Amino acid sequence: MLSLDTCALGLATGRPGLEQHLHTAKFIAETMLANTHRLINDLRPSLLDDLGLAAAIAWYGESRLHPMGATLEFQCDQMESRLPPSLETALFRITQEALTNVVRHANATRVQASLRVDDHAAFLSVRDSCALC
Repeated sequence: MLSLDTCALGLATGRPGLEQHLHTAKFIAETMLANTHRLINDLRPSLLDDLGLAAAIAWYGESRLHPMGATLEFQCDQMESRLPPSLETALFRITQEALTNVVRHANATRVQASLRVDDHAAFLSVRDSCALC
């Protein structure tokens, strides 16, 4: 907003240097748009809707752990049908938080996650380990 206000003031007063302010404002807007898309995708990735919970967990784990040199070993029982959307979202968010904690606080080289669903409950486990442990 400040860059845009500076540009508006520069247009009104004929000050030089508006092009640099416009480039700065555009860069900030592009960065904010990319961050907004990332946040939306992190809250509920379209992969969760399109391919289901197991694929979304595998994708998220790989995308978060691979850059830090860790691997995800994910096991999921074959689910006969999709879970209610609110339950899928909750399980995804729990996994997301667990993996975020691994990235922030653990020196893990391997993360094991498993998901099992039966007629009455869903069981989710996330465990990290390091090469020196």
